[in-house]
Formats: sequence, C-alpha cells, structure tokens
Amino acid sequence: MTLEDTAEPVSAAPVPAAPDALTPPTVPTPPTGAPAAAPSPPLIPFTKDRGKVLGIVGLVLAFCGPGAVVGLVLSIVALVQSRNPKWHNGFALAGVIVSSIVLLVVAAIIVAAIPAMQTCAELGDGVHVVGDVTYTCGSTAS
Repeated sequence: MTLEDTAEPVSAAPVPAAPDALTPPTVPTPPTGAPAAAPSPPLIPFTKDRGKVLGIVGLVLAFCGPGAVVGLVLSIVALVQSRNPKWHNGFALAGVIVSSIVLLVVAAIIVAAIPAMQTCAELGDGVHVVGDVTYTCGSTAS
C-alpha cells in the first residue's frame, strides 16, 4: 500500500471568475423597509461670525514685531473666511492693516540701519564722529 492509496481525495473549491472590466462593482442594497441613512452634517457649520477668532489672533500677532508676518497671514485667511457668508470682519481687516504697517516700519528700520552697520564695520569699536554724526560702535557695557 502506498501513500497515494491511503490519502483521501481533496476536493478543490471552485475558483471565482475574474470580474469583467466593463461591469461596475455591485453595491449591496439595504433590505426593503430598512430606514435610509441620515445625511451627514456639513463639515464646517455655518456661523454668523466665521473667521472672527482668526481675525482677533491675527490682530494680536500684528503688534508682535516678527509675529506680524503670521498675523498678516491669519488676518487674510480670516478675511477670506468671513467674506464667503458676506459678514464684515473688522478684526481681520484691522489685523491686515496693522500687520502691513508694522512690517513696513520694520523694513524701513532695517534699511536705515544697514548703512550705520557698514560704517561701524569700517570704523571699529568705540565712539566716532564723522561729519556731524556720532557713531557708537561695539558694546557700550563698561
């Protein structure tokens, strides 16, 4: 007697046919009489003062020097959000205006300080009088 004689025959499960590329997949339908699914709520609920919090945060950051860049971005986003429902967002508008002014002032200070820094680099540490202008270069701590 061989191993092949004692083995029971193995029944092969039927292989499902490959789906046809042209037929759409079937979606199971609920049984008749079953309640339909409720519609999903909107992702962002509509509120009258949409973008108000971002506008306030943008306005506060507008007074924080380097934070004025972030304040400007947040204020613009708040303006865009509040423009959709046609609601006037004064905080966002004020944030855009104040951030823009602060950034312009900071840029003007940097541009005005560059020549003074170049002059100090040429003159070295100490107090120097060039023409009618007094330059104090280096650390002033004693």
